[in-house]
Amino acid sequence: MCMPTYFEWTRRVTILFYKLYTSYTTYCFAILLPLCLGLAIEGLSYIRAKSLKTATDESKEKINLQTKFIVTAIYFMNILCSYMLMLIVMTFNGGLFLASIGGLTLGYLVFGFLKIKDDEKLKVNS
Repeated sequence: MCMPTYFEWTRRVTILFYKLYTSYTTYCFAILLPLCLGLAIEGLSYIRAKSLKTATDESKEKINLQTKFIVTAIYFMNILCSYMLMLIVMTFNGGLFLASIGGLTLGYLVFGFLKIKDDEKLKVNS
């Protein structure tokens, strides 16, 4: 099987695994995967930053072991989603590429401004 090194706009594409390929009808559902992954990446980044911020605000001295494990697990999920999205982009399918960019943008729209809002609250309370 030869992978293309240019963008294709076909509806038949193999995603992540050899036996996971799309047809005309399943391609619409396949577009949702990178959208959700992009949204998850931004959401997990927001949750991780908020968890660290709350942990450092509550305990000025040390962060407890449970919080460290939770933040590390969130980071693991974030990296896993990021690499899966990278592999989807590397299929060089135009629709999946645009869905990936759209998912990351939508995630920033939702969670990026929440982070800014939270930072402004902290500045006001300080």
